[in-house]
Amino acid sequence: MDLADRLAAVPAIDPGRPAWQFRGLWRPWSYLSAATSSVDGHLERIGQGPGARIGVLMRNRPEIAACA
Repeated sequence: MDLADRLAAVPAIDPGRPAWQFRGLWRPWSYLSAATSSVDGHLERIGQGPGARIGVLMRNRPEIAACA
């Protein structure tokens, strides 16, 4: 199982369960799933589907996990 498959499988186990804390706020696994779906949708709209190689530059924040 590669990283992308694992990032999709783990949140599906219990989407409402708290996954991580950032600046005092707990975010559930569904937060990661929604962010990943959003990134995937944006990439599809610009013609960069599965397997496309892209670069991402982000600050050290929870949202970066959606780009793995």
